[in-house]
Amino acid sequence: GVDEPLNTWDFERLAEGKIEAGAWGYVAGGAGDERTMADNVAAFRRWHLRPRMLVDVASVSTRVTILSDEISLPVLVAPTALQYLAHPEGDLAMARGAAAAGTIMCLSTLGGASPAELAQAAPGARQWFQLYWSRDRGFTQSLVESAADAGFEAIVLTVDFASAGRRERDLRAAFEIPPDTPLPNLAEHLGGGDFHATIGQVVDPTVTWRDLEWLRSVSSLPL
Repeated sequence: GVDEPLNTWDFERLAEGKIEAGAWGYVAGGAGDERTMADNVAAFRRWHLRPRMLVDVASVSTRVTILSDEISLPVLVAPTALQYLAHPEGDLAMARGAAAAGTIMCLSTLGGASPAELAQAAPGARQWFQLYWSRDRGFTQSLVESAADAGFEAIVLTVDFASAGRRERDLRAAFEIPPDTPLPNLAEHLGGGDFHATIGQVVDPTVTWRDLEWLRSVSSLPL
């Protein structure tokens, strides 16, 4: 029918009508005046596909090789926190969707599943783990080891989060993480309450390039 979503913007419009306003602000918003977020959209619009004419396209493929193995298309699922705010099956449903699409799911440290739970949700699927480097180095090592034990094939270290961004949509909505939101990877470090007041306590702002030598020493996974 005419109301069926045809593109990603349609899905975004429909999602806004289904998700609670505070949670939607977290999902859809960015930091400060959201200039970087707008620039990201503008940057994609500057890309153009340049067709080559009179080329045999009877058989084409979107497959690409990443870390020595193929995926079905050059699109991965980015590490996204608090997916349970958007859907009751959260990260587990996303993992099954990524597996069905033949691509890689990257689990956030702030995801609603542990690496083991995500691996169980999509057996045999390719999965990576996004790491927030905690002030507790032993805890950071345990996160990395849990990803390796679950068969994850890479660690994705976030390096641009020395402090939490000032997300004004969240502040206006007085957004708080619901106390029943699963955060198994940070159970000891992060509970419900004001998101901005707590997340900044998780990440170590003193990490430098030299510290990556330690991370390399505790894991053989691609980093």
